[in-house]
Amino acid sequence: MDQAGLRSSNLPVVPWSDDYWPMCRGILGCRYADPDFPKIKGDDEGYDWKENYDYIASNRAAKVLSSGDAAAIDRLSPAEKYDTLVGDPEFTLTRQMWSEGRRYYDKYGRVERWMGICHGWTPAAYMLDRPTSAVPVIAADGTPLVFYPSDIKALASLLWASVRTASRFIGGRCNFKEDEKEVERDPETGRIVSSHCFDTNPGAWHLAVVNQIGVSQRSFVMDATFDYEVWNQPILSYGYRYFNPKIMQLSDSLDGARVSIGDFDNDWFAKYRSCTAATVVGIAMEIAYMVETSPSHNQTDSHENDGIKRVFYTLNYKKFNFIILSSIMT
Repeated sequence: MDQAGLRSSNLPVVPWSDDYWPMCRGILGCRYADPDFPKIKGDDEGYDWKENYDYIASNRAAKVLSSGDAAAIDRLSPAEKYDTLVGDPEFTLTRQMWSEGRRYYDKYGRVERWMGICHGWTPAAYMLDRPTSAVPVIAADGTPLVFYPSDIKALASLLWASVRTASRFIGGRCNFKEDEKEVERDPETGRIVSSHCFDTNPGAWHLAVVNQIGVSQRSFVMDATFDYEVWNQPILSYGYRYFNPKIMQLSDSLDGARVSIGDFDNDWFAKYRSCTAATVVGIAMEIAYMVETSPSHNQTDSHENDGIKRVFYTLNYKKFNFIILSSIMT
């Protein structure tokens, strides 16, 4: 990897940001540009499925279309625009979007805000070209419609969320809630004890990142959280440095960061090591991934409108204040 210059890499084409189209807001049935549709405020307001659905139910798309109000028609949701475009008087797609949330609401009394179609947005963001301009079209009944970049992204995300594609999956799904203290941790190291929540092996993660981003120059899907919530994100770039885990010092070479098991007498995680492990190497990796943005009626879209988050993955030990690194990506 060092000889190939793979300690850092950026994708030549940036995946596009988009909303994860939360289920509690109707997925693609969300009338995001309508000033009277419940707005998101803080952590709670705007995420009540029943409140959002009741607004749409009392202001049906058919009613808006029959009014002839061009501004109101322009503010219809992506699903409502699609149903109008293809001439579906039953608004099948729109009803399907809201029915997804109804199943959860009827069973649990609420729809959790994290639920959406990020599993569709993430692959769509790097598998499909960025929609750069609004597209005016004429619906089946002659109604003029405009599909903004956000509307097109929504439909692309739904497409990828609705089909089964071949994939290679590593890691697992943890169904425990961290905020409710369901996740058991080692009191000495803070390491998660439950085998259901171990997630991806660090070595497999390192190989996946370097080979996908560095060698193949293509993004892939990362779940940025480990607990029962799933937040899928497309990765943009990475960079890493070595450190010696025994003396906790950065190293410019792999050899300088390598510690043999026999010499690693202060290894806090010794009881978790494989019996076949011979050496331990410290890796401090910086990852940049695309994050969600709010949909809008912007006429154009470019990388300047994207959201990017940078995170460090390194030693996880609650008693150890590891050195704060400046950006290590070129």
